[in-house]
Amino acid sequence: MNVTYLLGAGASANALPTYENFKSRYDKFLSMFMDTNRNQLNEFERTGAENIYSLGQVFLEEFLFHSTPDTIIRT
Repeated sequence: MNVTYLLGAGASANALPTYENFKSRYDKFLSMFMDTNRNQLNEFERTGAENIYSLGQVFLEEFLFHSTPDTIIRT
């Protein structure tokens, strides 16, 4: 089994959301991603952005079962 860490601590601790507020910060990021890009994209690009947003929502839903992204395992 391979384990991939998407985010880490250490030097990034002051720049990245902490364990306590990761879910709310990630949700805010997804909203800002769509709000910022939606009106600037053509139809093909908008579809891609909406797909990324949908995948982000799936990731966000995993926080119902996990309190940190480090423990999310999808097979």
